[in-house]
Amino acid sequence: MNTNADTSIDAVASRLSRAITFLFVPGNRPDRFASAWSSKADVVVLDLEASVHPDSKSTARVEVARWLPSAPDHVTALVRLNRPGTEDVARDIEALAVLRGFGLMCSGAELGADIDRLLLEAQGKSPVVLLVETALGVEQANQLAALPGVCRLAFGNMDYATELNLGPEHWGLIYPSSRIVVASRCAKLPPPIAGVTANIRDRDAVTREGGFERSLGFGAKMCIHPGQLEWARQVFEPTDEEREWARRILEATANSHAVSVDGQMIDRPVIERASRILERARARTS
Repeated sequence: MNTNADTSIDAVASRLSRAITFLFVPGNRPDRFASAWSSKADVVVLDLEASVHPDSKSTARVEVARWLPSAPDHVTALVRLNRPGTEDVARDIEALAVLRGFGLMCSGAELGADIDRLLLEAQGKSPVVLLVETALGVEQANQLAALPGVCRLAFGNMDYATELNLGPEHWGLIYPSSRIVVASRCAKLPPPIAGVTANIRDRDAVTREGGFERSLGFGAKMCIHPGQLEWARQVFEPTDEEREWARRILEATANSHAVSVDGQMIDRPVIERASRILERARARTS
């Protein structure tokens, strides 16, 4: 690891806040760590939870703790912990206690003493992404987003759909998605991270689901295969057409807001939308 890199908690939180693509890799598969880092992911999520068999949890902790100090700096690391209140999460935190320069993802985030302890352990060490994936967590989204040390929310769409026995259509995801997006905005967090697409080889599936998620207000996406990264990025990054539109709006309204562009009257919300598009574009290059 480059010792000159800024791995302070604020720097890591800033990178997590700007990231668009989050690639999961099982913590017990160190043979995949290097390829994950060499992918185009903004964040590599070293998973200690869902993708790791219970018999392999100890191995995953050892491998992740061994890898993190030597991980390259060009990609930010995020470690997904086991669920609060379990013996496994206590062991996760113990294994990572002396390490710095990465974020933590809390699975199954819900209010309570367990998550309070986790956030206290992370204080001053690692920014935290809360993965909301239960009905109770969705209903608590506003309070979760306001907890100290939380830098971003994410939506565990598959666990949520399983808990509520939702069908294959996406209509049942509109309500929880909106709750999480609005909660993020109210807490002045960046747009939340959308859930995974199960089909790892179908570009249309990734772009279709990603487009739906972006339309609901998500600003990033979790991926489970490197092949999904570029497809997700194309959905969530501002397009050339959007950037050009935003530049024209700001140029036309530099001296007056009472103007027409492309036959449409431009007012404050449109100007703010244009400004945010260019801010997102600049953030990707900074």
